[in-house]
Amino acid sequence: MPDAVVDGNFPIGAAGLTMLAATVAWLAHEMTHLHACHDCDAVQKVADLRRGARARCFRCGAVLVRQPPGGPTNALAWSLAAACFFILSHVFPVVAFEMPGGVRELTIIAGMAELGDGQMVIVTVALVFSTLIVPLLQLTALLSVLWPIESGRAPHSVGTAIRALFHLAPWGMVEIFLLAVLVSAVKLQSDGDIYPRVGIVLVVAFVFTMSAALAAFEPRQIWSRLEPSS
Repeated sequence: MPDAVVDGNFPIGAAGLTMLAATVAWLAHEMTHLHACHDCDAVQKVADLRRGARARCFRCGAVLVRQPPGGPTNALAWSLAAACFFILSHVFPVVAFEMPGGVRELTIIAGMAELGDGQMVIVTVALVFSTLIVPLLQLTALLSVLWPIESGRAPHSVGTAIRALFHLAPWGMVEIFLLAVLVSAVKLQSDGDIYPRVGIVLVVAFVFTMSAALAAFEPRQIWSRLEPSS
């Protein structure tokens, strides 16, 4: 009886290749709907969501996926508005002090300088980091991703920008802007009467628009925009 011929290559016909391609495509589609909960690590399948809906973990209730209404277009609009208010809130005075020598207007940066001169260095550093550096980095990351996406171009280093937003989220306490104003006002209250200025309105507007921009930004919508061009 003759020996069988051993060949290292296993031939696959056209039908086999078609079936293999269909299987790979099906697996890839199924894998895109599998999500691991970031709180309890439970792996579960999530169906496509309509705009404004969100999916929660069946085990712990944490939010897995959400589809903010408006998508990246809304996020870009809020980000541009927040950037404008961020700049203006640092330019215009937030409070004015009426003293015997005249009226003194105080901006956010001037208020931080007052805290630094008053030996409150640690508080000043914390305020500069949480109310100036972190919001600036967040705005830069948002605009570096959303502007090219809405312009029909693929953004550079989109993964780095999204990771930066994720890591900066716990430090992005934009409400500290208001705290900085209040602390500065209380510190200088003994010098005279205090009057609000337009800057305080701009600070509130920045807090609102920045929060709305972060709420409207969903990384999965960005990746889905990039999939057809990849």
